[in-house]
Amino acid sequence: MGPPTLVNRPKVLPSLAGRLVTEHLPFYREVRALAGYRTLRRHPIWRNPAVDVAGLPVVLVGGLASSPRVLGPMLDWLQRIGCRTLLAPTQYGVACGQRTAVAVEDAVARHVDATGRRAVIVAHSRGGQFARPVAVRRPELVQGLITLGSPLVRLLGAHPLVLLEVLGLGVAGSFGVPGLFRASCLWGECCRALRVDLAGPFPDDVPFVSVFSRQDEVVPWQASLDPAARHREVDTTHGGLIASPDAFQLLAQELALLVDRNADPGLAAVA
Repeated sequence: MGPPTLVNRPKVLPSLAGRLVTEHLPFYREVRALAGYRTLRRHPIWRNPAVDVAGLPVVLVGGLASSPRVLGPMLDWLQRIGCRTLLAPTQYGVACGQRTAVAVEDAVARHVDATGRRAVIVAHSRGGQFARPVAVRRPELVQGLITLGSPLVRLLGAHPLVLLEVLGLGVAGSFGVPGLFRASCLWGECCRALRVDLAGPFPDDVPFVSVFSRQDEVVPWQASLDPAARHREVDTTHGGLIASPDAFQLLAQELALLVDRNADPGLAAVA
């Protein structure tokens, strides 16, 4: 097998929905400011990460306002430590949740076929709401799930000011703006399966870690405390969960644990 490669980093065309998100949501501006990652590139976790995950397949799932550019620091770092990465198509995280979860599931299945190994899903923010159902529905595809600042115990787990803008997008979608979720996603049939799989049991044989920050000003940290997950805390912002040295150090530890678990049957039996 050759060196790990970045399997797919899709380009996202600027739709009306995309422009609404990237121009107006305040936390996107925060993440965009981090996208240059100058501080990260001077840190040892970037320059000398001292972790090798042996070609581990990873599917990265972005959340609301995520794009390949915003997720660039994490994609680049995952490749540096030896991951074979795929960016799931979430279209800025503003579409119907169930349809997006199905698209993420398809992406995970393709990556498993391409690499010949079960994949680790790393999901940020609303991306965790797409990723958890995938692990519930297709546990045979998933080696582990790591969520970063994801609202898992409440579908609308966001701070009030952010929630107002999110609800505004939902109203726009309800009035026919293409590419946006609708208000009916909260109670209608389209996302019933998603809501069930977010709240229901999680497979025992899939390691699940939910990372949260008390400094998160987008998703209240309590909303990330999924009872099925092991919880880890990092001191950073919501955007910093995908671009800060502290978050990357924690992620390196968790990915190394998954590699060890997969290599040692004894660890797999007790995890």
